Amino acid sequence: MENINTLRETLNQGQKSLSKENIEDLLKDMPRHNSFRYINQGSLTDEYFRFARQTLDDLHVYIVISNTGSPAGEVISLFTKKQYNHASLSFDRNLKTIISYNGGERIYPPGLNMETVKYFNKKRDSSIMAYSIPISSEKKKAVIDTISEINKEGNAYNLIGLVLKFSFSQT
Repeated sequence: MENINTLRETLNQGQKSLSKENIEDLLKDMPRHNSFRYINQGSLTDEYFRFARQTLDDLHVYIVISNTGSPAGEVISLFTKKQYNHASLSFDRNLKTIISYNGGERIYPPGLNMETVKYFNKKRDSSIMAYSIPISSEKKKAVIDTISEINKEGNAYNLIGLVLKFSFSQT
């Protein structure tokens, strides 16, 4: 009986995730994504990096995992069978410096972008968890510097890599 209930739940989730509205939304958004060339160079501002560097006395980084209820998230959850399907990084306890690779909310090009806690709560069934990880000031600075370098070079949200576990990079 438990297997039947699990199968029923999976089918119901699949029906919701693969709804006509979700598929249309994903297809409409596809032209914005590019796995073959870098886009959104400089998507994080100098002000963002100034604020991130001001957090060097906070000897933690914060990993934020979420389930926003977005169409892409619902489809990913269908295949991973995991509640949480998106990971972000923040340098401050109040989560004012949240960044991740994301679809850009149709405001920014897909790639490395800032996020807000408000974004995570767009749907009633969304959920978020934040983990605090100890880190030295030197290592935290190195992480911020690495993200700054990625931001300067440009980056892209690699949809092909989500499915094929393969990535193209700019040479």
